[in-house]
Amino acid sequence: MQPGRQIALKEFAQCASRSNINLNGSVERHDLHSRRPFALVYQGTLRPLGTRVAVKTIIPILSPEKDTIEEAVRQVSTLSHVQHENVLPLLGITTELYSNVSIISAWMENGNAHDYVQDQSIDPRPLVDRHDC
Repeated sequence: MQPGRQIALKEFAQCASRSNINLNGSVERHDLHSRRPFALVYQGTLRPLGTRVAVKTIIPILSPEKDTIEEAVRQVSTLSHVQHENVLPLLGITTELYSNVSIISAWMENGNAHDYVQDQSIDPRPLVDRHDC
């Protein structure tokens, strides 16, 4: 890893520690679940309780390294302020998995919303809120 990237990751982790969202040393990454345009999503485990989590790892090869870390900072900042019943809360970040920034959230058994509604084997009727006119 390049020294500049290593320093940037260390600074990012320190900032996350100040915000109480640094999960370095607490996340174990498992199987690849899906590929997204700028990230890989893995299933993982949050220690010590063994909670299943989603580990969204930013792909550094698609953009310059500094831009990758800056994009992660933007995503983490945005996610840390979002509070909505339909949005999973940010649990934290880690910079220890393969020297990349990973965003940690709760694991959803049915995957993300886009993939869920695209699955033709799932009946969409329960998702529609019916109101009598």
